[in-house]
Amino acid sequence: MKKNKKILVLLGGRSRERTISFQSGNACYSAIKKIGYDVSKYDPVKNISSNIKKFKPDLVYVHWVTPQAIIALLLKKIFRVKYVFSTHSNDAIILKKLPGGIALLN
Repeated sequence: MKKNKKILVLLGGRSRERTISFQSGNACYSAIKKIGYDVSKYDPVKNISSNIKKFKPDLVYVHWVTPQAIIALLLKKIFRVKYVFSTHSNDAIILKKLPGGIALLN
């Protein structure tokens, strides 16, 4: 991916891990920015569609499956924006239990 591409980092959300999501999301945001990408961060609790339309990301990055990767999958379907996510073992267990959870991998 060329460094002139725009990357949107989703962080926060409504889960019990909200505080941790902000910490890890901010760390990811800083690392992506440090290597030279045009990056923005966003808490999906707010109106995300207006942010997508304004920033027009080439890629959405999320650090958790629930709820951010699920939101990223919806963004892919609605706005045709690509996404990637990293996950942790607990998220992988949750992913297996979600109806259609495997769709996140496609």
